[in-house]
Amino acid sequence: MIRWIVAALLLSTAAHANDPVRLVDTQGGVFADYALYVAEQEGYYAAEKLDATVTVGRGGSTSVQVVITGSADIVYGPGTFSVIAAFAKGAPLTIIGNAIRGAGDTFWYVRKDSPIKSLKDIDGDRTLAYSSPGSLTSLLVETMIRENKIHPKLVAVGSFASARTQMMSGQIDTAFSSFPSNMDLIRKGEARIVATGDDAASLRPSSMRVIAANSDWLAKHRDVAVRAMRAIWKAQHYAFSNPKALTDFAEKWQVDPEDAKQAWNYFKLDQLTLAPVSEFDLLLKLAQDQGFIKEPLTAEQKKKLIDIVYDPDKK
Repeated sequence: MIRWIVAALLLSTAAHANDPVRLVDTQGGVFADYALYVAEQEGYYAAEKLDATVTVGRGGSTSVQVVITGSADIVYGPGTFSVIAAFAKGAPLTIIGNAIRGAGDTFWYVRKDSPIKSLKDIDGDRTLAYSSPGSLTSLLVETMIRENKIHPKLVAVGSFASARTQMMSGQIDTAFSSFPSNMDLIRKGEARIVATGDDAASLRPSSMRVIAANSDWLAKHRDVAVRAMRAIWKAQHYAFSNPKALTDFAEKWQVDPEDAKQAWNYFKLDQLTLAPVSEFDLLLKLAQDQGFIKEPLTAEQKKKLIDIVYDPDKK
């Protein structure tokens, strides 16, 4: 009798257990991705009967690899090109939603005493910094100089920190960063922002970062993916409507509270809607132009690559 009762209790517990889902935050400290943590804090995962774990990745390609190997289920916020490149090589990846359109959180700045006031002033012998060939910043500067008809000297400088050091020491004219990194210089008046990723106007509507899942996992756990995306979307609404989210973001990532207050100026909720994955054909062309893929994807491959599991507008 006792054994029967214990067995029944175990079966009952198993029947009501939440479904596990393993999420990777591509790099951490980005407000657009903060909904992953809000969903835990505010109980949105639990409301969807999910047992979610969120780990911080080490950049786009590395984070994508974690999902490819099956060590995680969903990666949030990798660059679209890195997902396209991995898929083209046969990786089991499916894009299940848009993470962010455009790159308005990326900015270029100069010292306070610089004569540069805007992109138009970065011409001729002046230097425009980016991280490395094939990077997002590389694509952005190439687009900005083409659209603004300027001809600066492009300089690959590596990381945010390296760009800051070289610019502040006078080795280069401009540095680049992404909110909230290096906002202390702006807040203290030691530097000025002269351009943002939004100045690459043709890229502004494009899904520059996406949400992707392991294809094999998705085939077996589509309902889990739907519920995870629904929880995250609820969390995005909270993050963009409740000032407490800004305070909590600052505390979690050790961001100066005054800088954190600027988050809503650099990100907009309509950039983060899960559907559609925008300007995908343009992104495929750019992926080929930038050397991420050798040849265009076929119509069948494109259909296989994107599967929007949850569109809030189609409840």
